[in-house]
Amino acid sequence: MEFADLLITLLRAAGIPSQLFEGYAYTKDGGNRPVIGDVLHSWVRVYLPRLGWVAVDPTWSNTTGGLDYFGHLDTNHFVFAIKGTNSETPYPAGAYKITPDQVGDINVEVVSNLKDLETQNAISGNTYFNSPFFDRNKSLTLEIANAGKQTIFSAKLAPNPNIFPGSSKTIQLGDIPPYGKITKTLTLSKEPAINTPLSTISYMNFDEKVENISLPYLAKSTKKNDGGNTLIVIFSIAAALLLYGSVVLLLRKKPDLLR
Repeated sequence: MEFADLLITLLRAAGIPSQLFEGYAYTKDGGNRPVIGDVLHSWVRVYLPRLGWVAVDPTWSNTTGGLDYFGHLDTNHFVFAIKGTNSETPYPAGAYKITPDQVGDINVEVVSNLKDLETQNAISGNTYFNSPFFDRNKSLTLEIANAGKQTIFSAKLAPNPNIFPGSSKTIQLGDIPPYGKITKTLTLSKEPAINTPLSTISYMNFDEKVENISLPYLAKSTKKNDGGNTLIVIFSIAAALLLYGSVVLLLRKKPDLLR
């Protein structure tokens, strides 16, 4: 509890609201995260004006070999009690000893169907080719979606320089929450062939493992024209024809204007 108590003391001294969480933190990874066993664990919830209440774990952030539990927190932390104004109560489950010789605080057993709850990040992409009528400035819209149940962090988009000559730099996408979506539009000279690699998307999962996937150009059924520019061209042509017809009609009625 020393890490959590010290962090709360520093936060409140700086005028930042904070609360103490007590509960259980489950893990099977003894290499990167400390094995809590059957002992209660404490961490902190801090209030940030733009983000609201954010949970951080100063203990694990210090003892996991660099894994960042301040930037994001996993879903393996189970809260038993929240302490705000009182530092002693409410008591969490496990604080009461049934017998004097009781070993440990709580008995935790993970059900055998835990794998049904485990999900992988599922990044998918859609592509939309935009070809304005009578316009050389074609573009391709990339729609990157996180269809999984876990946030992906520090996502980056590396466009294929052979397809997008003017977009050779890596584009920072940031964090994409579950079921979140980010759209980027890039210019190009012509429509690429189907299944041509358009870009590489790299991101980091919660275990700080970097994943890379390739985003290809999909079927031509995703192609769409810019209807707004098309209407402008049609109206411009119609206006020009109408003006031309009016001038011809006027000259026929008044041939003296040609002299």
